[in-house]
Amino acid sequence: MQTVKPEYVLVINDGSTDNTKNILHDMQKDGKF
Repeated sequence: MQTVKPEYVLVINDGSTDNTKNILHDMQKDGKF
């Protein structure tokens, strides 16, 4: 299990329709990164 949060997260927008932007926003609000 990783105990240290990553220094940065790289996300590439490839135009998919998998709702990535909203998923990442929710993860950010939850303090996961």
